[in-house]
Order: sequence, then structure tokens, then C-alpha cells
Amino acid sequence: MESRLIRQKFIDFFLANAHAHLPSSSLVPANDPTVLFTTAGMQQLVPYLLGKEHPLGSRLFSVQKCVRTGDIDDVGDERHLTFFEMMGNWSLGDYFKEESIALSYRFLTEELGIDPKKLSATVFEGYDQVALDTESMDIWKKVGLDASAIVPLPKENNWWPVYGAKGPCGPDTEIHYDTGIPYEGPENYPGGENPRYLEIWNNVFMEFACDGEGNFTKLSKQNVDTGMGLERMAMILQGAPTVFETDIFRPLIEAVEKATGVAYPGFVKSGHEMNEHETLTTKAFRIVVDHIRSSSFIIADGVSPSNEGRGYVLRRLLRRAVYNLRALKEDAPTILPDLVAIIRDQMGDFYPEIVERFDIVVQVITLEMEKFLQTLARGEKILEKAIADAKISGGIISGEAAFQLHDTFGFPISLTTEIAKKHAIEVDMEAYTSAYEEQQQRSREGSKDMFARGREAVQTALEGLPKTDFRGYELTATGAPLLFMRGAKILKVIPSGEREFALVLDATVFYAESGGQVGDTGTIGDDSFQFHVVDTQKYDDVWVHFGEIDGHSTVSSFELEGREVFCHVAEDRRRRIMASHTGAHLLHKALKKYLGDSIEQAGSYVDAERTRFDFSCARALTTEELTLIEQEVNDAINSWHPVKKEEMPLAKAREIGAIGLFTDKYGETVRVVSIGDSYSVEFCGGTHVSNTSEIGIARILKESSVASGVRRIEMLTGVNVYEQLVRHEGILSTLAEETKSTSFADVVDKVEQMKAQLKSLESQQKDMEMQRAKTVAEELSTRIEGGVILAKVDLDSMDALKQVAHILKSRGESKAGLIANATGSYVLYSTDAALSARAVFDRIKDVVGGKGGGNDGMVQGVGMNMNAFGEITSAHFAG
Repeated sequence: MESRLIRQKFIDFFLANAHAHLPSSSLVPANDPTVLFTTAGMQQLVPYLLGKEHPLGSRLFSVQKCVRTGDIDDVGDERHLTFFEMMGNWSLGDYFKEESIALSYRFLTEELGIDPKKLSATVFEGYDQVALDTESMDIWKKVGLDASAIVPLPKENNWWPVYGAKGPCGPDTEIHYDTGIPYEGPENYPGGENPRYLEIWNNVFMEFACDGEGNFTKLSKQNVDTGMGLERMAMILQGAPTVFETDIFRPLIEAVEKATGVAYPGFVKSGHEMNEHETLTTKAFRIVVDHIRSSSFIIADGVSPSNEGRGYVLRRLLRRAVYNLRALKEDAPTILPDLVAIIRDQMGDFYPEIVERFDIVVQVITLEMEKFLQTLARGEKILEKAIADAKISGGIISGEAAFQLHDTFGFPISLTTEIAKKHAIEVDMEAYTSAYEEQQQRSREGSKDMFARGREAVQTALEGLPKTDFRGYELTATGAPLLFMRGAKILKVIPSGEREFALVLDATVFYAESGGQVGDTGTIGDDSFQFHVVDTQKYDDVWVHFGEIDGHSTVSSFELEGREVFCHVAEDRRRRIMASHTGAHLLHKALKKYLGDSIEQAGSYVDAERTRFDFSCARALTTEELTLIEQEVNDAINSWHPVKKEEMPLAKAREIGAIGLFTDKYGETVRVVSIGDSYSVEFCGGTHVSNTSEIGIARILKESSVASGVRRIEMLTGVNVYEQLVRHEGILSTLAEETKSTSFADVVDKVEQMKAQLKSLESQQKDMEMQRAKTVAEELSTRIEGGVILAKVDLDSMDALKQVAHILKSRGESKAGLIANATGSYVLYSTDAALSARAVFDRIKDVVGGKGGGNDGMVQGVGMNMNAFGEITSAHFAG
């Protein structure tokens, strides 16, 4: 049975059994910061499993795309995957064990045609306060399982999540399939560690609440959460030895075979029949096809390769795919776009995002592949030497060498360890981690702001507080935004310093940072105190105002709770932010017009100074494109488009063509910002001008790359453009005065003349110094001691030092020499084939320090401690 038919049968079965179909959510979790990716179908249902009413009802099911990367290093064996589809159904207080088990059994035996004699089930054997799950055992017998096929197992096997953990919990029953693989080991039973019994479906019964102290109470509303992997079910129904031989992976593997000319051993041999080479080849194929599936869907859901978080995982997946393709054939990585096309054709009917964002996925993967191939070319030579050195010195690559590969050459530590492992070499990970953390600490210096401690303490202090009434969208009688209000009440004061703290009010006009727009600043107070707000954040539905109390205030923070106060947003700053935010929408529209509808917003940041807009694009924009985009934005500003903000049902917003950040999740009611007559329509909760004419003017500052496949435009709007013009005019005036120019246009000619004069002087100076180098070399040839020249010379440039070294080396009168100047720049050379300049440098750097590089004949560098130069002797040059 084809995998797509299995998926469709699952959908049809649960629709027929009165379940609502939940679409697969994004791989980027919307409301769960504890995980990088969606790892199970139940993630989007957590609030509803805890008691919230679901708008689609109490009987639900989904086919959810999932990514789990905890076992990424194990991918390549017979069972591990990073991307998979989880088919699951849920009861939110509706049915419980009897209907759940019956549904699972019927689907497996009636819809998929699995022989009931091949099925078995495990149940919770009981522990402490919770008895053996005899109810599930009786239900399994009732639906048709033989008593011998029902196996009680301990809490480690059949309890979710962990026995004794605080929160909803309960026993589960796992359904296993008998593969018939011969096995005579000690755990030859369903749920044991063996190849014979394969777990195919898990039904979790959330029956209890645990207080974390080992006490359990029955839940008044009991839920069911089930999950079954599509890939594993396809393996069973297609009679494949592993998931990689199913119709899910076969087209990808065959494409790799064709591109590389290498046969996939897994099509003709099982794992125990393969020799070492066949095992490694099989692993390489499996890593490639698994990782390209994961990467394609992760990119389609808005993630770009980077060096942290989800982006780092994506980068690691792509680089492992490229490395293993390259191991099969040198030029094989170029097939990656073709593999993405196969995935699109296979899965695009069920996951339309892989079709809609196909071009973006290919662009990102191609760019990352090209960059990594360059990294490989640079880093592999260094790694080869490190491995050779390690084989001589004890089988361990030093942490310093591993960190240099990462820091200087961009070679990921995961790949260093993977390649080293093939040579039976270890990496000193403790030393590597130490070097990495030192660098991270240096980069964090000075980055904490004065209110960091307050933000860390806020979350726990907000428990029990009501939702904040945000009135910042309201307008005054004149149609202006409401920036001042009276009668707000202080509900909570959260101290974070002597005069710094955070205020929570029952109502506010301060916008809290969200959707890329910064939080408002301003003043909160009454006749006896003034609180200067420096930032506004929101935690769920509670607004928190961070700031400090004015030094002239006559009350302390302890007297503030319960007081009625006024709120006054900093008006000029807010108006600049509004202009920036509406400008960002106009920029988005202009980008789509000139670069195509495939352009997707990848993020934004809007403050009072500028607009920063990130978008999907695999190349730099041309000057002509930027000019057209800027002109389009200004044309829209000058068209006096009205800007309308309104709340509406999500379905209506989709109907009128509203667009947004595709990784965002929206509720049933959304806020939509419309510019003009459908010129631009976007989901947005930010603050905006009422008419585009209020923006005045827009000016693009620069366009740059922020990640693979993601570009950034920074843009000024309104008064910020004017202020920049004033600053630039001041600079030009100073330049005109200094260059004695008669006009701003004349400045360019004068600067060009000065550049030409400077270049001529620099050329003369270089000629003089190179001539001086010849004289210095002549003098040094008379100062050879023990076959070595050690000299501090009065030459400034590295070129001059190298000239001296080349002359002395060509004369052949000395076997080696070290030439340095007063700033610590140096050249170290050797004319003796038996004496390596690099080896000498490794000895002397313990005395004088310095950094450098080169080969056995010559090393050059900087940073030498010249106060210790006299401690170097000819003994350091011994062969």
C-alpha cells in the first residue's frame, strides 16, 4: 500500500468517525519556546489538553509533519529519522479508553488489512498508588486480542510523561507488530529491546493529575492522545526491511544512485549482510535523503541557516547532506535541487507550502551548499594536518585546533568530530568547549541593560494578574491616536533596583513590543511622582512598563500599588515609529512588485530611528532594483493612501488577500491594516499613520545579507530622512571648507586629486623602503651567528620585511633567520630542508608570542612581544 494511500485512509477513517481534521501546524512552534521544532502532533493542542475549549470540538485528528534532531548523529541506521509524519487522534474529554482502543484496532485491521494475529499490546503494570491497567487489558480482549498478546510493563515503558512528574499524566497502551524476524534473546516480547516486535501506535490516557509529590487524583476531564508514524506503517505494509526502502524514500535514493553512479546496498542486502564499505555507503545515502527532507520543510516554514537555534540545526542538516553526497561523488551535491523537486512532487498535494515556497527552498539550499563547499575546501586541509598530528601525538585533536577550524574556517565541530571518528581519532571536546565559551563570554561583555534583572523576575511576579486593557488603538475626537489617558490603576510594582522597577496597570495606552515594533516610552504618574517608562513589554496578555522613578518624586515604589495615574506616551517617538511601521508595509509591497510574489517577509524591526526589513532572497539586489523599490515606496507615500485598521474574522481576512509573516499563527479574530484600495493588506497588530502622506518621504540606507537566503533592507522615513540630510550637508560643508572647494560638486574633484597625490606619495615611500630593505639585508648578511640571523630592523611594512627575508634566503649564507620590526611584525625563514620555519615558530612563540602562518620555508605574522626578543637564541633554530 502506497504511503499517500495510508495517509488518506487515516484521514477518511477519522472523518467518518466524527473527528475534526486539524491541518498540520508549522515546524516552528507558535507558543512553545521550550523546543526548537514541532516534535509531535499534540504540541499545538497543549492548551486544550489542559482544559481550554477547542473551536473545532472535542474529537480531533491530524497528520502532523515533525522534526526531531536529538538523534541526528544516529541517522543512517535502520530506524532513525529527523523528519517524519505523525498520524494522531485526540479526545478532549469526549471518549476514553474503550473507544480509543477500538478505533485503533479497527483502523489497523479493517482499513489497513493487518492480520490481527500480528498485533500485540502493552499496558501499564501498576506502581505505588496506581494499579494495573486492567481496564485496557479487558478492552483489548473484547476487541479481539488473545490474552497472551497483552503484556503488562513497568512505568518506564507505559506511563506518560514521567511517573511522578507534576501535571496531567496517565498510563498508555502501545500497539506492536510482529515482524517475524527470528530472535532468541532475553527480551523476546512486545516492548522489549528486540527486532521482532515493532511499536506502531501509542495511545496515552491522561487519567490523573500528579502534584509532583507522588500523589495522584483522577481528572474530571480525561483526555486521549495517540500517535503513529506514517513511515513505519509504510514499511510494514510494503514489506520493506527499513523505512528507507519504502516508496517514501525510494525515488530520492534512486535519484542519488543515478547522479553518483553508486548503487544503494540497502536495496539488495540487509544490514548484517553488508561489508564495512557497503555499510558506510548505505549510511551516506540515508543521511542525504533524510536530511534533505527535513531541510526542505524547515526552510519552507521560514527558517534560514545560521549559527544558533533552529538555524544552526538546519545548517548542520544541510552540511551533513552535502558532505555525505560529496563522499559518494565529488560533484554530487549539485543534485540537491533535484531532490527538493522530488519531495515537492511527492508531498506537495498534502503540504502546499513546499510547492508555494519551492523557489525559496532551492535558493537557500543552493547558497548554503556553495558556501559549505568553499568551507570544506579550506578546512579539510587544516583538518587533515590535525588528524595526522593526532595520530603521532596520541590520537586526540586538540581543542585549540578544533576551535580554530570552527572560528577561523567556519568548519562545524560536529563535522570535525564526525570525520575524526572515521580515522579512529577523538577531539578534546572539553578544551574546545572552554575555548568556545571564552569567545562567547567576550562577545557578551557589556550587552546587559540596566533592566535585565527586572525582566528575569517579571514572569513569576505576574501570576494571577488580569488581562491588561490596551487602549492604544483608540482615536481622539480629532482622529489622532490616543497617546494620553487618565484613570489607570497600578496593580503591581516589581522592583529591580534602587529606583528602577516595572509597573503593571489595569489599562494603558503604551504599545508593548511585538510583531517587530518596539515598545513605547513615556511617563506614568500623578501629582506626587513621575515614572519614566523606557520600555514596554507584554507577557501573554499582561502589559509591563519598565523604567525608573523620577528623583524629585515624593513617594516610594512601596506606596504606588492601587494609585490612579495618568499615562502619557512619548508622542514624537511614537509618531516616528508609526511612520516607520507603515513604511515597512509599503516596502514589502514594493519588494513583491519588483522581485516577485515568491518574496516572503522573514522578519522586521521597527523603531523611532529606522525600519529594518528582512526578506527571502538568495542574491544581493542591484542598484537599479533598489532605486525602483525606493521610488515605489515614495510614490505610494505621495498618493495619499488612507490607512485603515480593523479587526475581522480570520476567514474574511484571507478572503480579502491579507498577507503576513508565514511563521506567525493567527486566532479566529485578527487585526488587518489596509493601505489604499487594496494596495497593501496585511495582518498586523502594530501602530500606523492614518494616511501615507503623513510619512513624508522614505530613503533606503543599505541592503545586506543576514543569513543564507535572507536579505535585509534598512530604511529611513519622515523626519529621520531630513535629519540625515542635515547631517550629510554638515559633513559636505566641512569637506568643502577643508579642501577649499567652491561648491559641493567641486568636493569630488578635489578628493580625487588628493587621492592621486596620496597614491603617488605611497608609491614613492614604498620604493624608498624597498631600497632600504636591500641595504638592511646587506648589513644583516654580516651578522650570522651559528648559521642564524636574529635582527630587529627599522622597516615599517610587511612587504619590506619579506623583501629582506627573500634576499637573505636567496644568498644561502644562513640556514635560517628571524627579522622583526618595532611593532612586532616579523618574517621567519629557513633555507635548510631539514629545518621547518613553522616548527621554529612553534618553539619561539612560547617566548615572544605572536600570531602567524606560512609554510616550512617561511612564516610571517604580527603581535610579537619585542621586549622578549632578546631571549631568542640560535638554539631555538636547532633542527
